[in-house]
Amino acid sequence: MSNKPHFKFYPKDYLGDTAHLDIESHGLYMLTLMHLWINDGYISLEKLRDTLHLTPKKFEKKWKKIEEFFQKSDKKNGKIFQKRLLASVENYYRICEINRENALSKSQSVSEPQANRTATLLSHKAIKPISHKEKKKVDESSFPFLSNDSFKENWNSHLSMTGVNKTIKSQEMRLKKLHEVSVEGATKSLEDSIANGWRGVFPKEGTLQTTKRLQSITMFSEKDKEALLGPLDYSILVRYKANEEMSVEDLNRYTEIQGMKFSK
Repeated sequence: MSNKPHFKFYPKDYLGDTAHLDIESHGLYMLTLMHLWINDGYISLEKLRDTLHLTPKKFEKKWKKIEEFFQKSDKKNGKIFQKRLLASVENYYRICEINRENALSKSQSVSEPQANRTATLLSHKAIKPISHKEKKKVDESSFPFLSNDSFKENWNSHLSMTGVNKTIKSQEMRLKKLHEVSVEGATKSLEDSIANGWRGVFPKEGTLQTTKRLQSITMFSEKDKEALLGPLDYSILVRYKANEEMSVEDLNRYTEIQGMKFSK
């Protein structure tokens, strides 16, 4: 059990899938998600029942109303899990590991004596000392989104996680890509990138000048889905719909596909 602070929740998706549930079933669903998150994505029905202080008979009756939203894992002795939440758990630990490695790398770099590093650089004829006139950071006046507090906070988190801040050119290329959409769309793209452990950014709106109406893949027929996504991504949709157990990579890809927009 770990001390993870929070998980992402998508109200629109949740309400769309659970509109038929009564209020007690909603409560049990949400409590189950919380206990799954606290227990690293898996929990036995017996432990869940005891934690909620329900009798076996009462729990069985209530559980039947929401069991369709959860799966049992043969690898975890029949413990239940929920696909999207399990992917969030895996991504959380992946981001923690990336941050740990970045911090370790930075610590090792700082521990090297400055004099030794300077001597090493100057001893190599092909390498020159860094000039104070050289560009050391992005010109924020060229990228107005950086004046938005929410965008800048997510941008700095993205840089810290991916290590893109090592080169100014990499930062500028990504900022140009993000400025092709609204500041809200760019901020959402950064949030998705951080949450899923992606090294890139994938703005989901069209450019600001686009006039085409973009729609989610769920709005298309099965034939159109296969044509738009290709056989590999389409098979991920089919397997998810069939409640098959999937790898973390496939679950991450499923989340990406759900966020894509296509012109109809």
